[in-house]
Amino acid sequence: MSKDFICFSIMITGAVISTAVMVRQRRKKEMVIAGILTGIAIAALNMALEYFGSITDIYYVSGPWTLLKTPLPLSVGWVFMTFIYCAVYGRMIRRQRRKGALIGFIIGGVVIGWLADYSFYRAGILTLGSRGSPAVIMTVWVVFVPVTIFIYEFFMGFLEETSELDI
Repeated sequence: MSKDFICFSIMITGAVISTAVMVRQRRKKEMVIAGILTGIAIAALNMALEYFGSITDIYYVSGPWTLLKTPLPLSVGWVFMTFIYCAVYGRMIRRQRRKGALIGFIIGGVVIGWLADYSFYRAGILTLGSRGSPAVIMTVWVVFVPVTIFIYEFFMGFLEETSELDI
């Protein structure tokens, strides 16, 4: 498969699934807004990290329509994929208050991220630089997945507080 096909497939698949999730959660507008804002924040952080990785010769990401050393379809896809991850978290994990479920959900996100990056490596989308290693790439997911939950909780707290004031 070509890099372009993979990048656009991630973006389109993420958009389709996200749209279905948004339709199902139309009554929970705070969850939708928080998920979208988290997706945008994570995609922006990822773009900054990929830019830093390329200028320091740690790793490179290639694909169509490159913006700040990141393929634009992948960045848009990460917005949608992050939204989906947050929506699942918000519906299945957030209110349970069980630490084991949260830890398992985070570990699942990290493992899926590792598999995605390994797939990108095999497809030639992600290449290691002279200063890079698989351990460095794995660290990104270990940091980004919990940060995603933290950012989502931040936005949810803000939006829930704002909606209570509207009453």
